[in-house]
Amino acid sequence: MPQQISKKTTLAILALGALTITACASQPERGGRDGGPRGERGGGSYQGGIIARPLALLLTGMDANGDYRVSGQEVATGIEAEWANLSQGDRAVSALKLGDWAKTVLGSAEAMPNSIAFDTDLNGQITQLEFGDRLRAEYARLDKDSDGFVSRAEMVSELPAPNIESQQGSRQSGGGGRGEGGRGEGRQRREVT
Repeated sequence: MPQQISKKTTLAILALGALTITACASQPERGGRDGGPRGERGGGSYQGGIIARPLALLLTGMDANGDYRVSGQEVATGIEAEWANLSQGDRAVSALKLGDWAKTVLGSAEAMPNSIAFDTDLNGQITQLEFGDRLRAEYARLDKDSDGFVSRAEMVSELPAPNIESQQGSRQSGGGGRGEGGRGEGRQRREVT
């Protein structure tokens, strides 16, 4: 015959369950990569680093002689080949088609330079002239020492480490943000005495 559980035991089990749920709900929010709050990297694990822009992927493919630097002539030849591949004989391509090209060649449809940077007259079509002008301008910008070549060192840049102290200070002071309840007040609460 099954034993009956007393009302006191039932209440004790319910109280224990309620306390457990309350304790779980009061724990700090987790979800960042290193156990920090969501949207942050906790523990100072991110130290900055060296990055290459997506355009560097395109330029390294234009290094025809394999000397680990890209000359103006290699870029000119590479631009012609990329335009022929992209346009497939058309006089102009749509921003969507350029986005597909960027996804394949630069790694992402949103990679910079994006379709707006190419479409200088903002008509929704990118011509061979606009395509070439944008890539030549990007090449010239990367040629930091103006020697007519873009080396691998010129294709990368340093990404500084975030200033954790200033980010924490702005969160603690209530600066910016939407404030209590997401209503956009952005003010600190004052205690009424």
